[in-house]
Formats: sequence, structure tokens, C-alpha cells
Amino acid sequence: LEHRVNMKAPITRSDITHGWLEYILSDYESRREDVDSAAVSVRNFKARLTPSCKDGDGFVGDIVKVVVQATIFRRVQDDESSQDTEYNFVVKLECTDPMHQYYFHMTGFYIREHLMYTEVIPELNQFQEEKVNDAYRIEMPKCIYSKCEDGEFVLVLENLTSEGFSMHSKEISIGLNEVKLIIDQLVRLHAVSYAYNTYFKLLNKFPDLSNTDYHRHISYIKTAGTIDTLVDLLKQKKGQDILAKKMKNSRQHLIQKAKDLQDVNQTHKILCLNHGDPHANNILFKHKTLEDGTKLIDCIKVLDWQMAQWNTPIYDLQYMINTITSPEFRKTNLNDILNYYHSMFTEITDKLGTPVAHWTYDVFQKEYSKMDLFGFVIGIFSNAEQSSGSAKRTMDSVRSHKKASILWKTMMYNISKLMTRFIFTPVVNKFITNDLKWKLQPVIDDIVSGREPVLASKILGSVVEADEKGLFD
Repeated sequence: LEHRVNMKAPITRSDITHGWLEYILSDYESRREDVDSAAVSVRNFKARLTPSCKDGDGFVGDIVKVVVQATIFRRVQDDESSQDTEYNFVVKLECTDPMHQYYFHMTGFYIREHLMYTEVIPELNQFQEEKVNDAYRIEMPKCIYSKCEDGEFVLVLENLTSEGFSMHSKEISIGLNEVKLIIDQLVRLHAVSYAYNTYFKLLNKFPDLSNTDYHRHISYIKTAGTIDTLVDLLKQKKGQDILAKKMKNSRQHLIQKAKDLQDVNQTHKILCLNHGDPHANNILFKHKTLEDGTKLIDCIKVLDWQMAQWNTPIYDLQYMINTITSPEFRKTNLNDILNYYHSMFTEITDKLGTPVAHWTYDVFQKEYSKMDLFGFVIGIFSNAEQSSGSAKRTMDSVRSHKKASILWKTMMYNISKLMTRFIFTPVVNKFITNDLKWKLQPVIDDIVSGREPVLASKILGSVVEADEKGLFD
């Protein structure tokens, strides 16, 4: 393996070779605790883009499914053995669009995901295992290999679809049991990281997981782009003129409030590690079938950790609830969900020896309500961004760069660097806001034309819900 230590990470599917596969799989097998050394010889492999790269699934970089037939050679003390086996995994490649590429490196998306799979979650799981005998394990796909250094990124994970996991259908509403299963995983991440931080100060060890000024700034820019898009949409919907005018008049107030909400250190009592992007496409469900044919969710696993950040747990909770559930669902079940989350958080922190007596349910509920604007904006933005029309516009832009010249890519990369230097200026803010509106324009077309009835119900229902809460007053 030594001569392959500096092998470059693949950039495209065609860069996935026998040699690279033998290197990462030998490294993976050598890390097993029950062997002294191991090497893998690849006999054959197939690599293809997965169907999950289709428009609307929220991926920017390519996801490649790889099936490998290989032989493992192991050494345990003086005994040597070999075994034929098949590997089934997915390779997450770096985005080739130069603007997204620079953005992901600059914001720390790649290093965050690399750390979460290789160090952070394993350490948190070891911590809770020692404290409570593995009662609150944080579930995620098994990491086979990860590299994030010198401007390179690649992530290799077990292929959970081959184990029976799948995304939830966008056409079917998520029920209360599914939401509670998702909460089970989020609250473990939140409570275990909170407890770990009490003992060891997590950010001292993993400073890349800090919530930066840049992340907070982008959050409020999303507010401006989302509000502008909604005003344009409501103007085209019959009978919504008054609400459109109300939203337009409250635009500056909402943007300022979005800025204020980002100051989490002064406004929230509990801070912990957040997933940062817990929408439905980042959660895989595994079902089991009962004797009567009924299908129930057996377990879930959370993936795509590139937006992991130190924040209030309300961030993840508002994000998940407003992107995954419908306004009708929230009207009936929100109190039940919040009660369930709070009771689980206090139970876990108590058992880990870090009780949060000061974080009563009343305090928690007020903090949740204070973040309603964030939940509204991220719910609208995330659902709209993953609509077929909006996602197609983003993906077409990304794919166009695959055939672009090196000169063009270099120029776009440098433009991104220049824009980042002036990210806090009004001119760049206006540019980014207009870019967001351009990407979301197909959502207006799809809703007005009736092509996206489920999306229309979610978005328009969320606007009415926000108005009833007084967000536009």
C-alpha cells in the first residue's frame, strides 16, 4: 500500500480504477481490530451513476454506485487466510462546478462531512457507550474511506439501498411515528454532544464545526430571496393580493429579524452539535413487513453531514419539522412532537450525568417559537429548492460546467473567491439574492400551472400558517 498513499481522489466516475479501489479497500480491511494486516485484490468492478442523482434529490456532486468482486488476504499473528467477497458501496465525488466547488471548500462543507464520519460521530458513540452501555448510539452509514486534504475530497460509504433502505416518497406524507424516529436520531446527536462538550469542550477539538459569521450571513440572505419569491408567487395566485402586499411590506423587518436570530450564543440556553440539513432526502428508512402484510419502519439512518454545526438544537428541530411535515400535520401534532423531543433530551442528558434542570419545557417551547421565522424560511426554501423545476435549473447549471474549458472553470472559481471577499457588501448580497430568486423561479411556474400540487399545498399552507402566527405583522 505504501506506494499508493498519495493516490489522488477521483474527480469523475472514470477516475475510479482498480488501483484506487485496492488501496481504499485494503486500508478499510486493515483497520479491523481482529486482523494484524490485510490487503485486497480486485478481480472486477462496476461503477455507475446512481438514480439518486436525478433532478429533485438535492445532490450537486455525483454519487457513484460501485460493486466490487475481490479477494481479501488477511494475517492474524502467524496465520494467513484469503476470502472471496463482494463490496457494495457508494462514492461521493467532489462537485465539478467551480463556483459550488469553491463555496463547499470555503464554507468547510467537505471537512465537516469528513470529520463527522471519521472522527466526531465515532467519538460521540464511544463516549455514550462508556457512559450508558451504548443506549443512545447515533446511526449513520458505515464509512469505508474518506479523504479531505490539499483541495481534494472523496467519501466512500456502504450502500444502504442494498440493505433495504430507501428515501421516503415525496408524494406520501410522513406520519407521526416516522417523525419520532427521526427525532430519536437528532436528539441523540444533540444530547450526547451537549454532554460530551460539558466534559471535553467539543469545539476545542473540532473547531471546523463552529457556526461562522459566513453561515449566519447566508442564512439571512436566504430570507430575502425566499420572501421575494413568495411575494412574486402570491401576486400570481388569485385572491392572495392582500397577503402578498403584507409580506412585501414586512420584508425589511423579516430580514433584520433573521439576522438577530443567528446570534445563538445570546439567545439560547443550550448549544450542541446539529446535523444542519435534516430534510427528507438526507434520511434513509428501512421497513419491515408484518405477517398481515403491514409495512412498518424498522430503523432510519441519517446521511449528508456536510452542514454539521455548533448551534441551538432548535435549529435542527425547526429545520426538520418545517421541511418534512405539512402545515396540517403540524397543526395537529406539533405539541406532541415538542414534548417528545424535550423529554428525550432531558432523559439522555440526565443519564449522561449532565442534567439540564434550567431548560424546562416552558423555556424550550419559547425558544422554539422564537425561531419560527427560521423554520418558515428554511421550510419554504428547502422544499422549493428540491422541486423538480428548481432542481433541474440548478443541476443544468452544474452539469454545463462538466464540458466547460479549463480556462472557463478557472475564471468562475476566481470569481467565486472574489465574491466571497465582499460577501457582506450590499452589491454581492443583491447578486446572491437575485441568483436565489432565479433558481426558485421554476417553483412559481410549477405552482401557478398546477404541475406541483403537493408542493403548492405545502408552500401556500406554510405561508398561511406563518401569517396566523403573526410573522408578517
